[in-house]
Amino acid sequence: MTNAATSLPSYKEVYKRIRGAGIPAALIRKAFLPSWWEKDVEQDPGALQEAYLEIAAKLGISYSNLIDKDKPLNLSAGVPQVAFKTGSKNKG
Repeated sequence: MTNAATSLPSYKEVYKRIRGAGIPAALIRKAFLPSWWEKDVEQDPGALQEAYLEIAAKLGISYSNLIDKDKPLNLSAGVPQVAFKTGSKNKG
């Protein structure tokens, strides 16, 4: 039986994915990391999983989208799509 926490990607891998999606390092540290985050908790699978859950929620994406290193990180998944009327029907 495999423990799900042992198969988590490292923080460096997740950080690299978020940076690759266009979010600057300073913003990741300031807005997306949990307030309790310390460098030494990277080795604790439970703390790492809790941090990933919080990061995913703040990014507005699913937890699985954040940790699945085989799929591209889709930050627009949590953003609702808005369609505006652009037709010229009501020009009078």
